[in-house]
Amino acid sequence: MITIRDVIRDREPYSVRDNITVLEAAKYMAERKVGGVCVLDEDGRLLGILTARDLLNSIVLPCRDAGTLTVK
Repeated sequence: MITIRDVIRDREPYSVRDNITVLEAAKYMAERKVGGVCVLDEDGRLLGILTARDLLNSIVLPCRDAGTLTVK
C-alpha cells in the first residue's frame, strides 16, 4: 500500500479528505499556491491526487458545480 509518506518525503504533505467539496479543495490549493493535493480517505490512506488540470477539465469546462461535488 502506498502511503502519503511514500509520495512526499521531505516536504509538507498538502492533502485533503475525500469528503470535502471540490470548491473547498480548490480554495485550499489556491491559499497554498500549489497545483495539486493528495486525496486521503477517512483512514488517511492515499486515494489519488487532485490537480489543477483535473479541476479545469472535469469541473470548470463542463460547467459542473464545484460547491456540491465532493473530491471523492
